[in-house]
Amino acid sequence: MNAEKMATKEADRIQSLDVIRGFALLGILLLNILIFGLPYSVALLPGLAIESATDLFVWAIIDISSEGAMRSIFSMLFGAGAALFLLRDSDRGAMYFRRMTWLLIFGLFDIFVLMWVGDILVAYAVVGFLLYFFRNLSARSLSIWGLSLFLLHSTWLALGSWSLQQLGTAVDEIQVLEERNIVLSDEQEEILLAWEEYRPMLSPSEAEIEQEIAERSSSRQSAFNWHLKKGVKVLLEDLPSAFLWDALLMMVIGMALFKSGFLQGYYLTKQYMLIGGVAFLVGLTVNSWEVYRSINSDFDPLISNAFISPTYHVGRFGIAVGWISLLIILIKERGFGSFLAPVGRMALTNYLSQSFICALIFTEFGLGLFAELSRTELYPIVLAIWIFQIWFSRWWLERYYFGPIEWLWRCLTYLDRVNFARR
Repeated sequence: MNAEKMATKEADRIQSLDVIRGFALLGILLLNILIFGLPYSVALLPGLAIESATDLFVWAIIDISSEGAMRSIFSMLFGAGAALFLLRDSDRGAMYFRRMTWLLIFGLFDIFVLMWVGDILVAYAVVGFLLYFFRNLSARSLSIWGLSLFLLHSTWLALGSWSLQQLGTAVDEIQVLEERNIVLSDEQEEILLAWEEYRPMLSPSEAEIEQEIAERSSSRQSAFNWHLKKGVKVLLEDLPSAFLWDALLMMVIGMALFKSGFLQGYYLTKQYMLIGGVAFLVGLTVNSWEVYRSINSDFDPLISNAFISPTYHVGRFGIAVGWISLLIILIKERGFGSFLAPVGRMALTNYLSQSFICALIFTEFGLGLFAELSRTELYPIVLAIWIFQIWFSRWWLERYYFGPIEWLWRCLTYLDRVNFARR
């Protein structure tokens, strides 16, 4: 009887991971929808798609409460999942590496077939290979690693932000000299060349944005070509410079939180209330300050681009831990989340289906609504996708043990056909 109770209790705790994962998966679409429906730069520079007071309000609320935090939660849960997979059997190395290899293939399919250039699966797979070497570390050691990576990357962002600020100031001064027809020195010419490398990311011209819109909406072939070219650029430039480090630090922290029992709800409710309260306070304060600075600077690219902000990880990690704590409290005290657990159990299927659905809505292979809707008008689509995925996940799992992609992933991992349908 005790063994049965322990097994039931452990199953409940694993289900809590599914609830949190489902919550984060749906939340990720709040940011992803911008890249699906608007020019790519909008995800980095919010001022490019704020045309009304409603747009400003929607952006500020999502930026404070969700931006980056949902991806952080999803990354932490991936780290927890890797730890859980490797803890079940000490001789799972070959299966684990097959699992990550197929995840990499799914990610490449997402980028080049489903045309989702914001894919995170490739980064997750690459970092997943590295997580294998963290498998035997204690929660304390993992916490030290996570904190070190957190501080290292935040320091790198701070140095990068400062360097870009200095570069931008120098460019402003040089442009004044150009207006006066003063001949520039070789050093000043080099500064302008250096700025030109970063300018498309920090301050894309109207012509560049119009060209992207034209390429992504004029025909199926041009849309596919744009996504192909952008996908290669993301893999070769954005992945090694930013996405991998972002994923690694959150996954290592996720492994630490899993091994400490935090993610499974092992702590007391009052502990989650304290931790969550402090985390929300820090996260909301930092994110609100970043929003204030962006608005006050009239969305200066060097200030409003969250991905080069030195406080980026602080704000989003605080919000992420706050959301996790709140969800666990609701699960423990109110049995909350039964509608989210199926979404989390089918996370890979739902993630890829978001790409498929949005491709049908926004590209020329479907309705072709790219750049036709405002920031605010995109979010009813998000709500509709949420409702569909919540309904579909529950409907599917009442009939099958796994989501279709999860089933395929398991078969490829174990090199065996796994029982699929419920009888």
